[in-house]
Amino acid sequence: MALTSGRLTPRMDNQVLPNLVELGLKANEKIYIGSFVCVNSSGYAVKGSAATGLIPVGVLDKVQPNADLGGVPGSYVEDVSGVDGTTKINVLRGVFKFDNAGGDAVVQGDLFETCFISDDHTVCHTGTGKSGAGYVVKIDSSSDQSSNTGAGVWVAIGLESPADASGIVATSRLINTTAPLAGGGDLSADRTLSIPAATTVAAGSQSAADKLFEDRLHSAADVTSLTDGDVTVAIGTATWFKLPAATLSGNKSVTLANTGAIAGDQIVITRLDVTANTYTVKNAAAGTLFVMPASKVNFAKLQHDGSAWFLKECGVQ
Repeated sequence: MALTSGRLTPRMDNQVLPNLVELGLKANEKIYIGSFVCVNSSGYAVKGSAATGLIPVGVLDKVQPNADLGGVPGSYVEDVSGVDGTTKINVLRGVFKFDNAGGDAVVQGDLFETCFISDDHTVCHTGTGKSGAGYVVKIDSSSDQSSNTGAGVWVAIGLESPADASGIVATSRLINTTAPLAGGGDLSADRTLSIPAATTVAAGSQSAADKLFEDRLHSAADVTSLTDGDVTVAIGTATWFKLPAATLSGNKSVTLANTGAIAGDQIVITRLDVTANTYTVKNAAAGTLFVMPASKVNFAKLQHDGSAWFLKECGVQ
């Protein structure tokens, strides 16, 4: 629960830091002395709360520069102008002790790691939907919340964590992904990026078209025998068609259908028949592509360009 009066927020002594920072208060914002102070995305001071996009600054020390309220609990500052930045506040930086969230407590394993803002006087372990508070310096377990020896979490605000010398990245920073890559999100939790296996109709680790082509290339039914007669074949049944020996009873043909074919698909037709008959390879759209000579073992490799089959290679033994 957020503060309804000021509090004495314990601060570690002997710190070499920029001690006070003057900030402009967000319009109509009310902050109690001892509250956690952040700046929002517009650069104005707000009290700490369970929200993303806040940058921790310190603890509210005085209402106005050079004013002396003595840190009296119950004192607060409130903007009544309704204009961002009109009211000025002093924010004390350093290492402070905040309350530890009961249901999501900061634990010993969080030492020198980032904890997160739960409200204006409480920090917690989990960052989902919250902003980073600073790094954990010490955890006290005493039941006395009002003194330096009371229970709470000592948090360094505005300093690099020794565990992360490159600085702390705001938990609101996003890892954006575009399908089929998934698993993105903000940095308030661990993220695992993944990409599904492709199917012949949905992209994944490769395009759907590439997956279809690969499946055909490595199909268990890779070789299909042709029979005597004028026949039509399609890429979906095989990628290699074989005309066995002593098959043809006359001049015959094989027509390649466009059904199911995509750009890059290939079909190989091998003639083992050496009877005195020709065997013509045809394109359903454009007619004859290659006439396999009679009495010879020969082959033709055809490729689809997205609209029709064309002859890519051929040979005669």
